[in-house]
Amino acid sequence: MTPSSDPAAAGRDHVLIVEDSLTQAVQLRFVLEEHGFAVRHARHGAEALSFIGSGALPLAVVSDVNMPGMAGYELCRRIRGDERLAGLPVVLLTALSDGADVQRALECGADYFFTKPLDENVLVPRLRRIRAELQLPGVGGGSAGGIERSMRIDPDPRRTLGLLLSTYEAAVAQNHRLERAEADLRQLNENLENRVRERTAELVSANEALRSEYNARLQGEVRLREQAELLDKAGEVIVTTDLKCRVRFWNNGAARLLIWDATEMGGRELKEIFSLGELGDSASLAAALASGRDWRGEIRARRREGDSVVLETSVTVLRDGAGRPGGWLMIGADVTERKALEDKFLRAQRLESIGMLAAGIAHDLNNVLAPIGMAASLLRMRLSTAPDLKLIDTLEKSVTRGSGLVKQILGFAHGVSGERRVLQVKHLMRDITSVIAQTFPKSIELVERIPSDLWPVRGNATQVHQVLLNLCVNARDAMPDGGQLRVSAENRRLDAAAARALPGAKPGPWIVIEVGDSGTGIPPDVLARIWDPFFTTKGVGKGTGLGLSTVRGIVQTHEGFVTLDTQVGKGSTFRVFFPAADVPEAASAVAVAKPVAAGHGQLILVADDEDSIREIVSSVLTAAGYLVETAGDGLSAAALYAERPADFALLITDYDMPGLDGEKLAAFVRSRAAGTRVLAVSGLADDEANRAHPSLTFGDANLGKPFTADSLLRKVAELLEAPRS
Repeated sequence: MTPSSDPAAAGRDHVLIVEDSLTQAVQLRFVLEEHGFAVRHARHGAEALSFIGSGALPLAVVSDVNMPGMAGYELCRRIRGDERLAGLPVVLLTALSDGADVQRALECGADYFFTKPLDENVLVPRLRRIRAELQLPGVGGGSAGGIERSMRIDPDPRRTLGLLLSTYEAAVAQNHRLERAEADLRQLNENLENRVRERTAELVSANEALRSEYNARLQGEVRLREQAELLDKAGEVIVTTDLKCRVRFWNNGAARLLIWDATEMGGRELKEIFSLGELGDSASLAAALASGRDWRGEIRARRREGDSVVLETSVTVLRDGAGRPGGWLMIGADVTERKALEDKFLRAQRLESIGMLAAGIAHDLNNVLAPIGMAASLLRMRLSTAPDLKLIDTLEKSVTRGSGLVKQILGFAHGVSGERRVLQVKHLMRDITSVIAQTFPKSIELVERIPSDLWPVRGNATQVHQVLLNLCVNARDAMPDGGQLRVSAENRRLDAAAARALPGAKPGPWIVIEVGDSGTGIPPDVLARIWDPFFTTKGVGKGTGLGLSTVRGIVQTHEGFVTLDTQVGKGSTFRVFFPAADVPEAASAVAVAKPVAAGHGQLILVADDEDSIREIVSSVLTAAGYLVETAGDGLSAAALYAERPADFALLITDYDMPGLDGEKLAAFVRSRAAGTRVLAVSGLADDEANRAHPSLTFGDANLGKPFTADSLLRKVAELLEAPRS
């Protein structure tokens, strides 16, 4: 920027905002700073006059009309009455818009007059013009040759007309934008209509071309016998039949693919080889044959070796020279591999959709579980009877388990594996057998053998719990009339020879968990598919087909493997191998937690758009000796912080909030006071989620929902005790 030649203009590098609403002042500051303007804020007219009189003149004054104390009109009159400030541009803002407002603005000498909500595309160009005029040689802030104000009260009616024209121009500009939007919408509709007409014409043309091509092909089919030597070179299956679908011609392509030669197939009916009603629309083939119509679709053909292939097939009526039907022509291409790829792609799409849905549900569940967990902690402080404390224990265990399931869902959706730690499988197994004893039918006898000296494993407790529960539920379903369910475990050390005999094993110590039943067993044709995602033998609405595929996936991520013994009519036994942890059991014991330090009246700002979470966090912090201010969104929190930034010791903010998210709120807070600590709260706030979503690491510490009152207070104490940068 070229400096002005007038010293009076040299310091005019900022815009003075006069606004009693902190929220609107913060929003206007964001807009102006984004466009390169320095900003200073006064809360009313008297404070604005104090700023102007004690420092360098501003570039311009942007003032609200209605304020306590000295309003915008009076501020404008004071500026116009001061000879030193006569050339200072004044912009007035109001939420109302009528002739009386414009008249008062004229009388007090305003340069510009705009209504709220303010259009930055109108204000910013005005301020840029003022800044450019100040930079012209010879132009000063308060001299007689200063900035020519575009509008103010003046004996010359042309200058008075300028203010009215400025207001009128803003209205006209808004009207022009609406007219352009309507014109764009009309043009879009016309373009869509034209595209639909063009596409319809293209489809009609393509259909006519296809029909013409098809008719030409049919005319050539009557000469197939004379051209049999050519057809035998084709890779497709080409067959002709009489009207009763008995084979007349069977080309070499059919013989190569289906392993049935022409001598074997002559005179045989197509239904002996082709399943005419198995795939897609092929059930309509019988109707087409009965009515003498052509047909196109997919059918399955049986090969000599017993397996089958999928053929994309066209069936055409063969006619003689007089146009009478005399038989059928069938041309089929092998699409078995393509169909398999399509099925894999559809399964992948389904998994991705489930992952997206799971992530959304998990986020909502975190917000539901968080206040329950903290409320349980508060109730524990207030209740003392044994029955009440037992109920709280049950509530906290349920929240912990629900939290673990939510993290597992998020891991499924975002590809993270879940928190791993050294755990005792025997406790999880006893939880499972307790659930079985209470919920499974009485016709099922539970036999359990869970040694107390089982080695520990390193894994995710929720995921291991899910493996055991899935296997037990499958065993229950395999015994509809009752039977025996066996749940056992043992320590086993595999040497090199034993490891070679088990796919996926390696020498070393293992924990072997066995779930067996005396049920129906698994037939061989089902056994080959039990690990496939979405494969299930249960009826519609009774299973997703994700149970065993999930079991194997979890076990493999824990570096283990699964074996199965099954016999039809006698039952099945699944054995799950987990590698034993190297850490001794004593090392995995939970350390005695240090008591949480109480607060000493430190002021904490809590920002979260969930009312229940905001209220329970405030209650926990208040009970611990802290002072708390709360905000339901980022903008409200920014306004509260801007009032007294030096008073707040800590900001606790959710990541996902309307208006201004947690990351931007944290940046705003640190721009005002770099040493303010920030605790980021989110449904994805653990370490593994942070690696998948780096944007969640904007805080000095993270806390994942749901969390307990104890974990919240420990995080707060850690941050407040840490030295400020």
